[in-house]
Amino acid sequence: MKPLTEKLLTRCKEAGYTTVTIGKEEYVCHPGISCSPETTEQRIDGFPAIWDILDKLSLRYGCGAGHSHQIHNRELPKLDIGTWKLRNGKWTMEVRNV
Repeated sequence: MKPLTEKLLTRCKEAGYTTVTIGKEEYVCHPGISCSPETTEQRIDGFPAIWDILDKLSLRYGCGAGHSHQIHNRELPKLDIGTWKLRNGKWTMEVRNV
């Protein structure tokens, strides 16, 4: 696991997320990061926690919607692209997006 992925997933775990998809092409121009479950517990100052997490890791770019946010294409090589699931306290890649 790449160091930035590890930092991202650690912060997502602390926020209560159990599924994180990195590099999902939800947006027209840029890939995004999506997290679930989407509950009110994953909020910081009224906004989805993933927005704050990405901001602190200097990954946030463009717009966000719900518990998803865009990241810049140049950041993708620093991350492990795919869907990660938290099971028994450990993150494992469920689906690798290439």
